[in-house]
Amino acid sequence: MTLKKNDFFMKNFDNIFIYCFLSFLYLPSIFWFFIEPNLQKEDIDSISKEQFPILNSLTVKEFPKEFDYWYSGHLPFRNKSIELYALMQYKILRNIETSKVVFGTDDWLFYCDKNDGDPIADYKRINQFTPNELNIISDKLSLFKNYSKSHNAKFVFVICPNKENVCLEDNMPFILRAKSISRTQQLIKYLKYNTDINVVYPIEELKQAKEKYPIYYKIDTHWNYVGGYIGTREVLSSLGVMAPDVSEFNIMPLEKNMFDLPNVLGNPSLFVESNAFKVSDFNEVKSLPAGIEENRFHCDKKNLPFKKIVMSRDSFGEAMMLPLAVNSEDTFVVVRKYFKYDMIEKENADLFILEICERYLYKILEDDFLK
Repeated sequence: MTLKKNDFFMKNFDNIFIYCFLSFLYLPSIFWFFIEPNLQKEDIDSISKEQFPILNSLTVKEFPKEFDYWYSGHLPFRNKSIELYALMQYKILRNIETSKVVFGTDDWLFYCDKNDGDPIADYKRINQFTPNELNIISDKLSLFKNYSKSHNAKFVFVICPNKENVCLEDNMPFILRAKSISRTQQLIKYLKYNTDINVVYPIEELKQAKEKYPIYYKIDTHWNYVGGYIGTREVLSSLGVMAPDVSEFNIMPLEKNMFDLPNVLGNPSLFVESNAFKVSDFNEVKSLPAGIEENRFHCDKKNLPFKKIVMSRDSFGEAMMLPLAVNSEDTFVVVRKYFKYDMIEKENADLFILEICERYLYKILEDDFLK
């Protein structure tokens, strides 16, 4: 009986192989057709917005290529397949193919996208500004400073240090740095000798603090709320306001489950964050209704240093909002994309803070920066 079964298998091997191969190709699509309507939106694979290619006499030569591109973006379970591939690579080879993230020791991840600020080039000190670029940045910042001054508002330019410039040396010491200064230091030096702009770049304070506290996320590009407080304290100190040292607060775990670098790698659930902390809540601060990408706060404490703080921020500025708001009667914070410089006047600010992440300093050169 066994021989007959083997004979049947051998005689029909080619057909069985073809059927299995076709099932592998088409069953996922059939299965996806029935289950997709029942899935929650967040569980559905991301689908390309590309339209199905048109086939006619004019497009027949390009149709196979365009169809291949379209289908690759519409494969059922595409994201899940990418996640599984990343999981196997990391668990077996301890590596993932990527040009945007590098792996440090002790489960640290670092961002290295050359098309998005290139923080590794910042770390290596190989991307200095030209003299003309320094002059353009200086002129733009001076306009903001002068506009603030003309409306009775102080101006602070805050550069939030890249995670790589604070933490990479401890985790990837084999990456060498040029003997020249970084472009951030280059810009600060230029502003010091050519303007009277108040520039805050708290890199030394953060390097000292990291010996005692977790200040940057391991698997995210940002500082955590402890690092954000330390940076904010330096901003206030530059204005003559002495905020409490971070040691005077309770450092508590932060409930957070979204981190950007695992998303870049295509597998949000593969890595575990152990540096998610915040300083104790600022209970005196009340959040008020606000518009798109805006935050408004009010604080009832007496004798506060400021009446109205206005800040233009990027993602690093989120961790600075409450430590600032506890020092002002009212605080208005806007994501840079939605900020207009005349908000300084309209909000009757007595302090305007322009915050930018170090790797995005080059964006100040863009024509539409803070129009």
